[in-house]
Amino acid sequence: MKQSPFQIKTICAAIASLTIAGTAQAAGFALLEQNASGAGVAYAGKAAIGEDASAAWFNPASMSRLKERQLVLGGHYIDLNGEVNNEGSTAAPGRP
Repeated sequence: MKQSPFQIKTICAAIASLTIAGTAQAAGFALLEQNASGAGVAYAGKAAIGEDASAAWFNPASMSRLKERQLVLGGHYIDLNGEVNNEGSTAAPGRP
């Protein structure tokens, strides 16, 4: 099977990106707090149920199940703080 130049370039780019990648030094923060009614059931079946207008976030077609106009409002407050106590850690090899 003959591969096209595009396929060869794509494979070479994928291999290069995997070999060049350095260490990942990041932290992530993610919340799935789209609405209060979904959080109450851990968003189980939220896209399929279509019980209120907030379901449009996951599945816009579920709005066809709504009988009348709806407005869903919600608010979230996130208080982030962190504390680190360095008790003798050492730097990774090759790092200052």
